Amino acid sequence: MKSSKGTKETLTAMLKINSTTQRASRIIRSYNNSKATQLWHVYGSYSDAKARAYERCIWTMRELSGRNLRILGASPNFFSVGFLFTNEDGIECLAYITHCDTYYIPLGSNTSKGGN
Repeated sequence: MKSSKGTKETLTAMLKINSTTQRASRIIRSYNNSKATQLWHVYGSYSDAKARAYERCIWTMRELSGRNLRILGASPNFFSVGFLFTNEDGIECLAYITHCDTYYIPLGSNTSKGGN
């Protein structure tokens, strides 16, 4: 992953969800089951505000060198997305962005540095 001030600030602002919780299990299941990658996959039409919010999600994903963005949930007012990224310790994580906060769930062990 690229190392920059912006990336470190993005990671610091994210809230951790322990991977063993029921909440994490639901989010991971939603990510694995989602095939929606664009707003038009979940909305027939959508507002400029939703388009701007989606663009901010894409910006966050790029800032973290993330991949495989998917829309996990959508209502008339809000949507949530998830994407995969590798943190600075080499641990694969699932980012989860809602209208209120940005979270991450560590998914596994350090694979890039030969960890367990």
